[in-house]
Amino acid sequence: MPSTSLQNFEKHLIKDVSRLIHSHSYLNHKGGGRRSLGHITRGGVVMLCAAWERYIEDVLLDSARYLSVNLDSPKTLPKDVQKTIAKEIKKDDHELRCLDLAGDGWKDFYLEKIEEETDRINTPKSSVVDDLFKRFVGLPDLSTNWTAGANKIDDFVKARGEIAHTGSEATYIRIGNLTDYQDIVIQTVFETDLYLANHLQPLSTNGKTPWRRRTRIG
Repeated sequence: MPSTSLQNFEKHLIKDVSRLIHSHSYLNHKGGGRRSLGHITRGGVVMLCAAWERYIEDVLLDSARYLSVNLDSPKTLPKDVQKTIAKEIKKDDHELRCLDLAGDGWKDFYLEKIEEETDRINTPKSSVVDDLFKRFVGLPDLSTNWTAGANKIDDFVKARGEIAHTGSEATYIRIGNLTDYQDIVIQTVFETDLYLANHLQPLSTNGKTPWRRRTRIG
């Protein structure tokens, strides 16, 4: 089956956005002009960005758990990940922290640091996503594999930020804008899931794929 992150995105996170789009269609069934439905499209953008952010957080942890389960030593992690763990250890104020890393202790430390990082995400633009996956999974420039391109995701996240800060005074979001954003995010989520599966599989000692590859909503 696909990653648990993709399953959650598909079955739960994206559903509210689809319902808002359906509600807009129902309330604007005669079409034409604005019918004071901006709150629905603005709400859709906010919900969609929340779904995108949650997916990124979840799939980063899914990826790290796969590596921690399938690797016996931190020395077999990608170099960028080794550097990240070493840097985090140096930053830790606990003078006996190194003793916690014996045996499988490094796995708990690794996952703990990722959880701390994901808790701080509030603007899931391409540069933030690229940095996270390079440091914690050893995958550089993830966004270069997105068909829609990094700029499309960044524009969408920027729109969410404007709504969050100015509310109804934000640039009007047409229903076409929202559906375009939804299509872009769904496509990017599936591409991210696919690319991560391809990246992670050869890193495992047994070559086992982390999850089944999917290219569209089932």
